[in-house]
Amino acid sequence: MSDNIRPEIILVEDDELLRYALEKFISSAGIMVSSFADAESALHAVEDGCPADLVVADLMLGQTKQHGLSLVQMIRMRRGEIPAVFITAFESLVVHAEAHGTVLLKPIDPAILVTEIRLRLQQPSP
Repeated sequence: MSDNIRPEIILVEDDELLRYALEKFISSAGIMVSSFADAESALHAVEDGCPADLVVADLMLGQTKQHGLSLVQMIRMRRGEIPAVFITAFESLVVHAEAHGTVLLKPIDPAILVTEIRLRLQQPSP
């Protein structure tokens, strides 16, 4: 990603109010955001060519069997290694997800999320 191009991320969060607030905060930091309420919609968007330099995903997405970790794994199968930041309210999920990206516990401090996004975007892909 070039320094003069705005980064683009995919945000997947099933809580509508949180998704809206995070989208607005991340956008105000100069990062383009495509947001989705569920993994299926996000995956369809990726398959249709939605640009993404990074994925921010809730680890537990509602009542579906789909969750953020499997979503990121499917995106990586299609796009190659892409950085991820996971968010969750469940501390017990942190250890399992840390091998696949940064994990932040809810309630999320939007400034810390933006900092983590910027850090992950600067790291070279393995």
